[in-house]
This record gives sequence, structure tokens and C-alpha cells, in this order.
Amino acid sequence: MNLQSFTRQVLVWSVGFLWVLLGWSLPAFADGASAEAIFREAYGHRYTWNETFPGYSAQVKMRDGEEQFEGEAHLLPNYAVTVQNSGSDNLRQIVAAQLQMTATHLTRSPFEQFHAHSQFEQTGQDETGAVRIEELGDQTDSYYKVKDQQIVQVNRTLGDLKVEVNTIDSMQTTEGYLPTHFQVVFRDAESGSVIERDDIRDSYQKVGDYYLLSKREIRSGIEERSVNKLLPDTVVEFNQLKLDT
Repeated sequence: MNLQSFTRQVLVWSVGFLWVLLGWSLPAFADGASAEAIFREAYGHRYTWNETFPGYSAQVKMRDGEEQFEGEAHLLPNYAVTVQNSGSDNLRQIVAAQLQMTATHLTRSPFEQFHAHSQFEQTGQDETGAVRIEELGDQTDSYYKVKDQQIVQVNRTLGDLKVEVNTIDSMQTTEGYLPTHFQVVFRDAESGSVIERDDIRDSYQKVGDYYLLSKREIRSGIEERSVNKLLPDTVVEFNQLKLDT
């Protein structure tokens, strides 16, 4: 993962709401339900950690191209991240970013925190039957697609980048849905040309009452076929997952 790619990922995933949306699942709705009602109901059906989340530690192994990393990571109850190792500072930052992204995604936040000044509008369906919902009044020209009771696409404009996130697969827990495979397309906001495609595949392990990220594979490139590489470009494994006491 080169520095520019890493910077793009941090930019996107630092927008916590993008991760929140990827965790949403939509129940069935009667015809005529407003877009805002659908979103509000959906917000309560995503998987998140509860308010008593204790934090946890893990042993980390990472391969990024030819570079290797081993260390220890700790996610605190306030979602601060520490990573200890004797290797590359760049790799340490990448590991810390993966944990921070996950923590942001799984944090419970009030609906109004992100949408107090927004309105929502259903604007049709695509050829797959996915319903398009636009968010009016935000700063990022956001719109989403909903199909089979899940958010299947999120779109944002972040400065000179347009970002499209497609959820490919998710796991169902008793407390909500948790995406396990998604693809991100970065485009130039002016020309629309593709800058990078990322394919991210996650595995989770249940430890006590919480689902914790145990493995992440990232495949990157510009061509569409790059997301189907046999071997991932970056692999991060979190082993010996242990909740704090």
C-alpha cells in the first residue's frame, strides 16, 4: 500500500459516517415510507459495540507488498489506538488506521449527530432494483442505494475525490448486520476518471459479547480486474484477541 493510497483511505475512513452507513441494515417497509423514516429505522439495525465496550488487545501480523510487520495493538474503551513494534513507522500507522476505522464504524452515535440538518429523498431505482436515496443539505453530495434490506452503495464527494463504496457481502448477528466484503472506487471529482479501486474483505471473531476484527485483506489497483487478484496486496491479522478487564 503506497503512501498516496494510504492517505486516500485515511481521508475516506476518517469520515465516520461512511463507516456507520456500511453497517446499516434495512428492515422491510410499507410502500410510501419516507426516506428519512427508512434511514432512522435502519440506523437502529446496524451492529455496534455497546456503551460498556471495555477495549481489547491483539497481536498483529501484517504483510504489505514485500514489507512485514509484527507487533501488539491496543484499542481503548474511548477508541484510542496504540500500536507497539520495532519496525516501520509507516506500517505501524497503517495498522493503527485499520483499528481506528473499525472502531469508528462500530461506534454508536445519535442519528442527529450526522443528519440534524439533512432531508432525504427517494429518487428511483437502478436496473438491479436498488432504491436510490439522496441526502439533501449535507456538504458531500451524498446518495445511497438500498436493496434487500441493506445499504448496498454509499457515495460521497470529499474535496477533489468522489468515493463510491459498494457492500458485496455481510454477516448477520443477533444484534445487526456487519459488512464483511466491500469495494471502494476513488474517482477524480472533476473528470470522473478512476484513481484507485480497493477490495476489502474482513473476518470477525466473537470474543465475549463483541465481534472483533480478526483479519483484513486489501486488493488495490486501477483496472476493474485488480479487485479479483488471487493474492491480496495487504493482509492484516489480529491474533490472541483479548478483552480488557
